[in-house]
Amino acid sequence: MIVLKDNCLKEVWEDAEELMKLEEENHYECDWGDHHQVYTWANAVPYYYGQHRKNKETFAVVICQEEWDEVDRNRGETKHKKTRYAWLSGRAINKHNVFNRCTKMARYRWKTENNILVEKHCGYQCDSLLSRFNYDALRLSDYL
Repeated sequence: MIVLKDNCLKEVWEDAEELMKLEEENHYECDWGDHHQVYTWANAVPYYYGQHRKNKETFAVVICQEEWDEVDRNRGETKHKKTRYAWLSGRAINKHNVFNRCTKMARYRWKTENNILVEKHCGYQCDSLLSRFNYDALRLSDYL
């Protein structure tokens, strides 16, 4: 699962949105904790690339609309929040796998990558295992 940003692959977005209108059965709703999620997807969305656009790949595109209520602790007000996530997948999506692939795999992968970036850029001085690694930066005894 790869994040599909709004301003990337415009033709893929257009094709996916048209297919989602035609394939109304590609829809799944669920509650995840206090969040309500609505998934829509399209399988076999074409993407042409390369010189003269001769190369072709097909993807599944998934969109998750999520809503929840959040209490502002300072004001005591309840605010209704909404967000949207979108992903590309190399494998077909269906009602049986959409929740696990998107919420349990793709979103947790994103959290893991963000944590790695924090460790790499916010003082731990960690780099790729294939590059120079500063083991002293990870020794807690020096910092306690």
